[in-house]
Amino acid sequence: MTKNKTKKVNWNDLKKHLKEFSRDGIIDVLKAVYEQFDDVKAFLAARYQLLDLDAVLEPYKKEIKKWLKPKKIDQREYAPKLTFRLAEAKKPISNYKKATSDPLGTIELMLFYLEEGAYVMKRYGYDSDHYDGAYIEGKFFDSMSTVFRDLCEAIVKENNPELFDRLKEKISTVVLSFGDYDTSYKEAYNLLAQKINSSR
Repeated sequence: MTKNKTKKVNWNDLKKHLKEFSRDGIIDVLKAVYEQFDDVKAFLAARYQLLDLDAVLEPYKKEIKKWLKPKKIDQREYAPKLTFRLAEAKKPISNYKKATSDPLGTIELMLFYLEEGAYVMKRYGYDSDHYDGAYIEGKFFDSMSTVFRDLCEAIVKENNPELFDRLKEKISTVVLSFGDYDTSYKEAYNLLAQKINSSR
């Protein structure tokens, strides 16, 4: 077989190589990858729904939680700020969506992302008992607003009043957490409720 002279393996080259494997050979490769990488375990469990939804979502939620822990950065001329790995925190949502095309699980992860954001506000916001003068970076609020908008759109698309009823208490908590900073949360929630209720 001709070797790829580039430094990066592409899928077409790998596919040609895999076609030479027997069925057992493919299974051995999958087993080795599965045992070595937790991300692969989470992907396969999600893709084939090998566990109940809560168990499938757990590793994705764990990643979201990990990356939404703030890091305090001291600044010479300004007050210290809290920064977040927002791209990494949102990645589990898109990874799950790509792995499964499961809208309900994706909605659960978006809501969890927002709930973790609400916890950050409660723990580190201006009204918190733990507030120490460090401010939360603006990108955090932009990210939360974007995900909230995506969440509302996803729920409307499902057009499932029972789903909305099951989640509305958690969604309301998110709105209360961010509503004082951005009135668009309340507006988006009211529009969501109006659309869902009109379909009952």
